[in-house]
Amino acid sequence: MLIKYRQKFIILMMESIHFREARISDAAALIAYLKIVMGETNFMRLYPEEVKFSVEEEENFIKTMNEQENSTLQLGLDGEKIVSVAGIHGQQFMKFRHCGEFGISVLKQYWGKGIGKSMTIRLIDWSQQNDILKKIILHVNAENLVAIHLYQSLGFKQEGLLKNDFYYEDRFVDTYIFGMQV
Repeated sequence: MLIKYRQKFIILMMESIHFREARISDAAALIAYLKIVMGETNFMRLYPEEVKFSVEEEENFIKTMNEQENSTLQLGLDGEKIVSVAGIHGQQFMKFRHCGEFGISVLKQYWGKGIGKSMTIRLIDWSQQNDILKKIILHVNAENLVAIHLYQSLGFKQEGLLKNDFYYEDRFVDTYIFGMQV
């Protein structure tokens, strides 16, 4: 499959970065990561001060993601440092179990190194091998042109628009909804 070939090629380009599923023991490091990454761009949905969940709450979230057959939470690590987090959160209601919502973040100092692309391909591959998922959806800030280009280059199609979904810097910004059949 072409996507698997691309994934192997990108990983070879980033020898120091490795990927794995999140573990319950990652909870505290994930919270610290989120507090950093939320403050590095307006494209994220929260401000750093809004990351208020406890280690126990994060442990429960990771546990739930790992137990749900149509969900995954993956980490990109440089050594032991979390530099990227991506996940697919599958719906649990029977009529929507085939749909998973994709989300990703990458620390700013690691932008432009192919990590976001590699993580996205990794999760597309994971979805294609999942017996439940048939579709991935994502929301992206309309000003995040790099992400939009990446998603389109990997086969995502724009399916919707949420007008005035974000509000920052005293202005409203739209959100695009993208989808992909897997």
